[in-house]
Order: sequence, then structure tokens, then C-alpha cells
Amino acid sequence: MRISPIMGTDKTPFSSLNSSSLAPFFAFLAESNPSYEFVSSYQIDPEMQNEKCYRHCANPILASECSRYSSVRVGSGESQATIKDIDSNPDEDIIDLQAISVRSRENQLQLQRVDRHRFDMIIHPEGLPYFYQDKLVTSDNIDDPRVKGLVASAVALICWMLRHMKDIQADFKFHEEVELCVELKSTDYPPKFNYYIADHAKQTLFWADSREPENIREAKGVVRDNILREEYWKHVEYYPCHREVPKAHIEELKSLMAGYATDAATSEGSTSPMSAKDIASHIANLNAFGEESNDKKTWAAARIFGLFIHSQILNRHGMQNARLDRFASLEEVPPVFQGRYACINKYLTLNLGDKHLQRCARAWVDRIAYTESWRAYKEHYLKEWKEIRRLACMMMVACAYVTRIHSPLGFILQRITILAMLCSSGISYYLSNELINTGNHAADAVNYFQMHEDVKYGIQELALINCAPQATLCWSICLFAILLASGS
Repeated sequence: MRISPIMGTDKTPFSSLNSSSLAPFFAFLAESNPSYEFVSSYQIDPEMQNEKCYRHCANPILASECSRYSSVRVGSGESQATIKDIDSNPDEDIIDLQAISVRSRENQLQLQRVDRHRFDMIIHPEGLPYFYQDKLVTSDNIDDPRVKGLVASAVALICWMLRHMKDIQADFKFHEEVELCVELKSTDYPPKFNYYIADHAKQTLFWADSREPENIREAKGVVRDNILREEYWKHVEYYPCHREVPKAHIEELKSLMAGYATDAATSEGSTSPMSAKDIASHIANLNAFGEESNDKKTWAAARIFGLFIHSQILNRHGMQNARLDRFASLEEVPPVFQGRYACINKYLTLNLGDKHLQRCARAWVDRIAYTESWRAYKEHYLKEWKEIRRLACMMMVACAYVTRIHSPLGFILQRITILAMLCSSGISYYLSNELINTGNHAADAVNYFQMHEDVKYGIQELALINCAPQATLCWSICLFAILLASGS
């Protein structure tokens, strides 16, 4: 087997019987002074063995930045389910590079020997297959020979980057409890790809060189640690079927949830991302899985862990300025209408918008949405607007039965009153329909408030919109009272 120059030394080469696996290579990296030179089956094109190439090809990302939920994933490839090579020996299965250019074949040191039987295709509980090979996971379709070849080239480049780091860094440290995730960005050669390395021992992510994803470059200290921990559990959520979550982590999650449940049940301003009732339901669901580990239990635990860690990030958990009460900022700086919205609230909505602004601000305090507050917000407005429609209909009937009208001005006033009631009913119906079609979770609340948010005035416009049915109804009642008092 030909050894790449960067990996060649005077030490005795070592080639594992399971050489297509990354595990022996990671074990080699973990040794501070190995007595052998590991020969990887992932061979790299000599032209790719430079910093310019890997900076061009390898893109470090966070787990949440994967295109897993995209309908146009580059690495989805073509299904090979109907293609069976009966005569071939699986141990001699070589990647078909016919779809790759002639130049790419000439540039490769050898055909990447990635045996199909060494990859396990696993179906995620959500339904999307992913491929697993000991220390490698990918959502790219390894059944497609072209995709398989490009993924192998990407892995070879990452191995070269890690080995290069070991050679140039005196304090290089590595251990075997890691897992590489690769995602193709292009089907050209050399391939552009996203990647990260998940550290199971430390519950974090890291990368094969000094570059980091843009979203984490400025994060420091506790914030950085929490973000990387959340991203680790996002990785476990995306690839849950081949690895068990240790029992200690499940117990840690239950303990964390129990603490938040107590906080949510005893404090209106709790920073818990869920209500005590919802948390109790999740704990019951975890207990329903029993002591046995399985893919669905791992998936569920990872998703819940991520939700609570994300809440800790938003509330600056572990920092001196940690948010202990979600409504603290509203008490310090109560929300008030400003600019043109102050005039609209004073003269058109009769100051009715103040209560609506308070309600919107409590549901979107510090631009953070909580599922429980969002559901209460929806329930309140759906009930209020339903009552407004019912009252508006009753008032329209009463106004229509006013027959003692003798002047043209009285007829005009009656029509305007009925029109105002119709507007109140119509606006409330439209807003109710919009709110009903919005989901019940915190992520849906974020989308809702961001859609109605203004850079300068925040959610003041939304508060006035929510107030419109009530204000219009109040004006129609005033007009109806004038109509009756005038005896038109």
C-alpha cells in the first residue's frame, strides 16, 4: 500500500486489518509518541496536501448548520438499490469513478478502498437514512459510487489535516472517543465539504485546524462551552441510532428537567423553556423507554437536552449577568408606545393599546420566546377576538333594528356604525385565522414576532394590530350611543 508523503516516517508502518476504519487512525493520533506509522486506507492526492487546498475544500460548521432538512442536499446522490454486483467480492469493492473527470482519476494516488459492507445504512427515527462507519457518519448517499468516492476524498483530507496538526503542534492532544461528520457541498473534484468532529467524552465539537465556524468565533468562556455542548447534542439528535446515550447522561437530563419543573411551577418569571406539566410529560416519555437503550430513546434525550441547553444560553447561564427572571427587564424599563405609534394609541385606539403592548412584551421579553407564554398568548387572543365577533354581531342586529331615523345624517350614522362593527368582526376573524395557523412551540413564536417586529419600534405595531378589533368595536359602540341619543 502506498504511503502518502506527509504520513511517511522512518518508523515501521502499521496497517490495521480493518484499515478502512478511522478508529485505528484516531488511536494513532491519541498516542503521544507512537512507535509505529499508521497507514491509512484514505489516501490523499498529493496536490491536495497544502493549506490552500484544505482551506478551499474543508469548511468547518456547527451541527445545526447541516443541510439535513434541505430537500436539495448535494450528497443525496442517486439510489443504487436496484444495482447488485453478484460476482464481485465485497473485500475487493473499489469505488467507481467513471462519473468523475479523467483528471481527477489521474490526480488520485489510488482508488479509495471504502468497502460497502463496512458502511451501515441506518434509518433515523424521522425517516432519513444516514451512513455509519465506526468513527464516521454522513447523511450523504454512500450507495452512490460517485458520492462515496468524494466522501472518501473528504475524509482523506481531514485525516491529513489532523496528522499535520499532530506534526506541527507540540501540545497536540487527541483521544479516541470522537466521531467525524462529513457533508458534501459539491460533486466536483476536489470536493468541497462541510465537516465537524464530535467529542463524546467532553460533549463538544472541534475541527481539524485553527479555523472555526463564523457563528462561534466571538463566543468565549461559558457561552462558548454551552453553545458547543448544545451543538454536540444536536449531532447526537441527527445521528442517534449507532450509539447509546450513557445512563449517567439520562439521569443528568432527568435531574435537570426536575429542577426546571420546580422553577416553572413556583415562579411566574421562570426561565424554564417548558411548563412543569410539559416537563413531567417528557420525563414520563423517557421513563416509558425503560432501561434498555435504543435509537428512539437516544434521539428523544438528545433533542430535549438541546432545548434546555439552548435555554441556558439565552439566559446567560453561568455568567455574572445571568437572567434569573424573564420579566426583570420589563420591570426596569416598562414598554411604552413611542413616535407615531404613541399618537395612534392615544387618538385612534383610545389608549387601549397599552394593555396589548404589555401582553406582547411579556410573550417576547428580551426577544426570547417560551412555549408556555406563547400558548397563553394565543389562547388569550383567540378567546378575546371570539368575544369581540359575538358582541359585534349582536350590536349590528340592534343597530339595524333602530327604525326611528328621520334625517339623512341619522341614516349615514347608522350605516357607518354597522360598517364599523363589520370591520371589527372581520379584522378579529382575520387575526384569529392567522394565529390559529401558527404553531404552538417557541420556534413558531420566534417566527411570528420577528415577522411583525420593527428595528426601531419593536413590537409596538403588532400591539396596535392586536388592539384594532377592540378599538373598532369601541368606536362603533360610541357611534351607536350617539345614534340613540340623537333620536334621529
